[in-house]
Amino acid sequence: GRISIAGVRVSSWSVVGYSSITVGNAHGIWLSGVTMSTVVRSTAQNSGTAFVRYPLYLQGSSRNVVTTSMFRNTVAGAAQLDGATYNTLSFSTFTGTSNETLWLYLGGWNTVTDSYITGPAAALLLQTSSDNTISRSTMSHVRVFASRNTITRSFIYAPLFIESGTGNVLSLSTVSAPTGTGVAIWPQASSNTISASYV
Repeated sequence: GRISIAGVRVSSWSVVGYSSITVGNAHGIWLSGVTMSTVVRSTAQNSGTAFVRYPLYLQGSSRNVVTTSMFRNTVAGAAQLDGATYNTLSFSTFTGTSNETLWLYLGGWNTVTDSYITGPAAALLLQTSSDNTISRSTMSHVRVFASRNTITRSFIYAPLFIESGTGNVLSLSTVSAPTGTGVAIWPQASSNTISASYV
């Protein structure tokens, strides 16, 4: 209960592997200004009451790899990439209970592949984060406030809302919303593409 910043704060060129991290009101694994580090086969869980603490938090970090890992927050989102670029998240599970499960904010050129992202709010939120690619992943509700992002070969089992931005692409994917709208593109969004997909 005394950890208030992070369970593990990672430096550049480091490896966090085969680890289990549980914290309360702190980040689980925090990469701040970090490059070329790897998180592999690890789990991180946040079970406190703070909505601004994440099991996985990449802040201004680039060219890191997170793979075959699990991240869960019992009160809020599971992961945030804040001003992060050229990172890869693969073969991982992200579970949130409110807010955004996986939040890509600012930055861009990140890759999320072969992952499962779920939560009652926005499972994936792309906010002013451009040129990201999400592929071969399963997720619930997706919200986009950004440009030039690609979701491909994925399954979305709740609505996809493109609320602003241009040049976003949904391709070779399935959107299956149980009720209401499958895909909605807001008037503030333009020049977005849906191709070879099932809605």
